[in-house]
Amino acid sequence: MRDGGDRRAAPRFPVTLSARVRDVARTYRATILDVSSGGLLMAVPGAFTAEPGTRLEIEAVVIGIVQVCVVATSARGVHLRIDADAEAYGLAVRRVSRIAQSW
Repeated sequence: MRDGGDRRAAPRFPVTLSARVRDVARTYRATILDVSSGGLLMAVPGAFTAEPGTRLEIEAVVIGIVQVCVVATSARGVHLRIDADAEAYGLAVRRVSRIAQSW
């Protein structure tokens, strides 16, 4: 594992969302730990491995289905970048940010 660090320019919002992760061969259950306009952090089961550059599909209730690319892995989880064409994801992040700001 490589230390992913905190490289995000956009604010991140902590969440706990159950998700399904699909790679070419399998589907895994995962937990999304935070979201931002550009990506998300996800905890995955030990059987899951992915190198930076790997493309995945994530599905979760609040964010819908989005295509992502693995940026890095760290002790915190898998750091993912949202593919450019994810308008619905952007709307979901705005909803999450409004909820977070109201707390």
